[in-house]
Amino acid sequence: MELPKKRIPASTVSPRRLLLYSLPKTGKTTAIAKLDDCLIIDLEHGTAFVDSMHVKANNSVELREIVDALEAEKKKTGKVPYKYIAIDTATKLEEFADEIAPNLFKQTSLGSKFKGDIVELKMLPQGLGYKFVRDAYALLINSIAPLCERLILIGHTKDKYVQKEDKEATSIEVDLTGKLSKLVTQNVDAIGYIYRKKNQLFVSFKTDGQIVSGNRSPHLDGKDILLAESNKETGEVTAFWEDIYID
Repeated sequence: MELPKKRIPASTVSPRRLLLYSLPKTGKTTAIAKLDDCLIIDLEHGTAFVDSMHVKANNSVELREIVDALEAEKKKTGKVPYKYIAIDTATKLEEFADEIAPNLFKQTSLGSKFKGDIVELKMLPQGLGYKFVRDAYALLINSIAPLCERLILIGHTKDKYVQKEDKEATSIEVDLTGKLSKLVTQNVDAIGYIYRKKNQLFVSFKTDGQIVSGNRSPHLDGKDILLAESNKETGEVTAFWEDIYID
């Protein structure tokens, strides 16, 4: 092994894992559908209303079938099947993690005699059950990530009331349970909050104490970026992904 003697240039500036979240029905899926060479793994049937390259999964078994097909294609061609894969939504994916979490627990010595379901698993003391939900979620994400160059997680928001200077304030967070939200946000390169202004869709990469966000891409840091715009007369949507994925 040869140790470096000088700084190594960055290999990428665009996020390899990107989390985008907003209120439901803001236009996330429509914008994602405009991204070239992007497969949408549709968990909420949101693609029914847009022209897109997508596959649908109603449960963890169907999602596993999709992953198997992607792995087979990668093995056949020697390269990833798609440049981008978008999971729509990361919020719905938690329900799939709930399906496989009991099986993960049963594979351990502690849970070898466990015969319960996800409800009983979550009732285990000291939050043990939720740990296996987080493990299951990470397992699902890590099975998909190697099958594309860049992974996009699409999520919904939830409002959380926090105490700030003796006053209540609202913090907009990703709609995931407890520590799972922290796990997901820590394992992406950039987080953007999507909001709409009339016929335009913006992504905020600002960190202002109200929106939970952060990123490793300097060109996104602290920016509000126009993501998509719909023609007022025709309704046709134009997306501007080149401002996010600049390389």
